[in-house]
Amino acid sequence: MKTWQELHGPFYSALILEKVIMYLFLFLMFVIIAFHQRNSTLRLYQSKRREIAILRSIGMTKREVSGVLKKTAMIVSFSGVTAGLILGIFTSTHLDTIFRAADSLYIRLFHTSHPLLSYPLHIELKIPELIVTSCLILILTYLFTSQVMRKD
Repeated sequence: MKTWQELHGPFYSALILEKVIMYLFLFLMFVIIAFHQRNSTLRLYQSKRREIAILRSIGMTKREVSGVLKKTAMIVSFSGVTAGLILGIFTSTHLDTIFRAADSLYIRLFHTSHPLLSYPLHIELKIPELIVTSCLILILTYLFTSQVMRKD
């Protein structure tokens, strides 16, 4: 007896290709996020140069100033990760309601239903992936902040 993968070889190959491309896009998104984080850290540092000079003039060491900036960056990053997780989990658990509301609005505007808005979607959250992604963002924040502070 043949498996469904053997019976539908081309379709199964297309699904595998789609999965590989999806992971490639996900990797590229992480690269873009990393560049954005690095640039945000550099902007934070540039905007705090005057404050750094004031802190240094009142007697703080480079290490203490670095600690303050690292803590600030980590608080901002942790707040963003937390808000993103809460919003993402809320959105994914209420996606059917959101799509029904969007379809209702579409029907009111165009007097017809949109097939993509009326299609039932099922979202499966994978907690380990969320944890790894969140930790990766926090680690990158710490590394980029440390790198910027070493330059000074």
